[in-house]
Amino acid sequence: MSKHLSENKKKKSGRPQTKRNRLLETLRLYPDFGADSEWYPPGWRIPVFLLAGMLVLLVSFFLREGSLLCLAFYALSLILVGFHCVLNLIHNIRLGRFCCEALPVVLACLAGFTAGMYIPSVLVMLFYQAVKLVEIAAVRRQQESGQAILSILPQTASLLEENEFGKSVRTIKPVHIREGDLLTVQPGEIIPIDGVVEEGLSTVDLSPLTRSKKLVAVNIGHAVYGGCRNLSEPLTVRASCDFSSSTAPRVYSSFTATLRKESEDERLTVRFSNIAYLALFAAALLFGVIVPLFTHNWQLGVRRAMVLLLAACPFAVKGALSLAVFSGVSEIFANGIIIREIRILFSLAKLETFICNKTGTVTESAYTVREICPSGISEEALLSVLVKAESGSDHPIARALRSYAGVSEHFAVRNIIREEIPCKGISARIGKNDVLAGNATLLFENGVNCSVPEGQGIAIHAAVNGKYCGYILLENPVREGDYDAIEQLRASGVKNFALLSGDLRSVVRPIASALNFNVVKAELTREGKTAAAAYLNGNRTQGRTLAYAGDGSNELSSVPDGGISVTTAALGNDDASRADVIILGEGFMRFPAAVRAGRASSRLSFLSVTVHFALRLLLILLALAGVCSPVAAAALFAASSVLSYLFASYFFNRL
Repeated sequence: MSKHLSENKKKKSGRPQTKRNRLLETLRLYPDFGADSEWYPPGWRIPVFLLAGMLVLLVSFFLREGSLLCLAFYALSLILVGFHCVLNLIHNIRLGRFCCEALPVVLACLAGFTAGMYIPSVLVMLFYQAVKLVEIAAVRRQQESGQAILSILPQTASLLEENEFGKSVRTIKPVHIREGDLLTVQPGEIIPIDGVVEEGLSTVDLSPLTRSKKLVAVNIGHAVYGGCRNLSEPLTVRASCDFSSSTAPRVYSSFTATLRKESEDERLTVRFSNIAYLALFAAALLFGVIVPLFTHNWQLGVRRAMVLLLAACPFAVKGALSLAVFSGVSEIFANGIIIREIRILFSLAKLETFICNKTGTVTESAYTVREICPSGISEEALLSVLVKAESGSDHPIARALRSYAGVSEHFAVRNIIREEIPCKGISARIGKNDVLAGNATLLFENGVNCSVPEGQGIAIHAAVNGKYCGYILLENPVREGDYDAIEQLRASGVKNFALLSGDLRSVVRPIASALNFNVVKAELTREGKTAAAAYLNGNRTQGRTLAYAGDGSNELSSVPDGGISVTTAALGNDDASRADVIILGEGFMRFPAAVRAGRASSRLSFLSVTVHFALRLLLILLALAGVCSPVAAAALFAASSVLSYLFASYFFNRL
C-alpha cells in the first residue's frame, strides 16, 4: 500500500486542520498503475465537466451530421469530458511517468476521433471518467470510516505549571508532552498520554481504545492510558513517557504504517499489469496500424486498437484492491485490534486452527477467593501460610491471595527457599518449616493426604512439616461472550479449537466442554504447550493457518513457525508489541471481527482480480475477432470497476 497512502502533510492553503482534513490528507489514494500521484481534484469539478460534456454532446445530435459546427461540438464534448484525464496525463509525463493509467484511454479516444468515431470516443472517455468519479467517492467513504482511529488522538493538552505565583494551566500541542510533565484532564476530555494519576478520583472510559464498553474507576497511583476518555471528575496525571511513545499515537502509527505496505495480491497484480500493459500496446500497434496497411480496413483496425488499448488500462483494479485492504485494516483497528503487518490480514482469512491459553484468555485474568477451609488451624493462619509460600511469585493465584489478605504486591518473606514445581505448586522452606502449597497431586506425591473440595473451583492445598492445614478455594470465571466468539469463529470457517492449560484436568475440562473446544490439554508445562501447538500446526491443512492466543509474553514462545500470535489484554503490556495480533481489550471477543475482515478482504481481492483479468481476456479475444465495439468494452470495464469499488467501500461488511 506504499504507493497508495501518503504521509500526513500540512496543506499550503492554511486551511484549519480539522480531524476530517487530517484524515483525508493522511489516507489519500494514489493511482492504480505505477504512478505516485494523480491530478484528480475532489469535489464538484469532475461532475460539472462531465455534465457539461454530455450536454454539448446532446446538442450535437440536433446539428447536421458532418457539418463543421457538429464536428466542433463533438470535439468540445470530448475536451470537456476528458479534461481532467488529459491534465492527469500531462502531470505524469512532466514527472517522467509515461506508463500511467490515463495514456491508453487518451490514445484510444484520439484514435477513434481521428477515424471519425466521434460519439464512441466521447462515450469511452465518459465511462472512464465515471469510474474515476466513483473511485473518489469510494475513497472518501473509506476515509470517513477511519474517523474512529483519529478520535483517540487529542487535539490539545493542558499542561500544569508551577511558578512563584502558584499553579497555572497552559494549553499545548500533545506532541510537546514529555515524560514527567504534569497534565490536567477535565471530564469529557481524551486523556492525552499514558501516565499515573497524582490527584483526583474519576471514572475512565476505555472504549475509544478497546471498543468494549468498560468503565474503570481510577484514583491516586492508578495508571491511565492515552486515548481513553475521562468521564466524571478532573484528574491530574503525571506523564510516564513522551507523547510519541504513548498508547494512542502508537496505535495510530501502527494503523498508517500497516496501510503503507503493499499486499502480495497488489504486488502480483502490478507485476502482471506491467507485462500486459506493454504487450497490449504492442498488439494495438500491430492490429491498428500494421495490419491495416495490408488489409486497408482502417475502420476495423482502429476499433480493434481502441479495445486493445482499453484492455491495457488497468481500469482501477489495483485501486479496488487497495480499498479492499484498507477496508479490512480499518475494520480491524476500529474494533480495538492492532495487526503488525499487512500479511496478517490475509493470514487471518485462512485461519483453520485456534489455540487458547486458559487463564486470562478464556477465563478472567484475576482469580478470586471463594472459600477458606482450614484443617486444624484458623483461617487467618492458613491464609498466612499460603501468602508466605507464594511471596515473590507473579502467578495470578499468588496475586489473588495477596489481594485477599490485604498485603502489598511487593510483599516478600526473608529467609525463604522456594522451588516452583510446574503444574503442581510450590515447595518452600520458611525458617525451620517445610511448606507445600499447590494442588492435591503435589501433596499426594509428598505423602500428605488432603481433603476433597466440596465446591466448584480451584483448590490450593497447604501442608506444613508434613501436616495437612486445609485449602483455599478460588474461582476463575469464564469471560462473558467467549462462547459467542468461538461460535462466530466456527461460522467464519475455523474448524479446530484447542484449549491448553497448566491447571488440573478436573478444572479445565468443564470449561472446555462449556465452550465447545475440540481439543483439551491440561496440566501442561510451557514446553508441553509448545509441543501441543507444534503438533496441531503439523496437522493443519496445507495453505491454512493457525493462531495462538494468550494474555502475556510467555505464550508467544509457544507459537509454531508460520502461526499467528495473538495477545489479549494488551493495554499497558509492553511485551504485547511482539505479537502479530494485539487485542487491546481483555479476552478475544472481538477477534472474530478481525477474522471476518480478513476473509472479506481476501474474497474481494480475489473476485476483483479474477473478474477484471477474465473480462480483459474475453474482450481481447472478441476484439481480435472484430466483434467487440470500444463502447461495449469501456462499459463492461466501467461496470466491473464500479462494482469492485462499491463492494470495497459501501458493501464491504456484507461480504
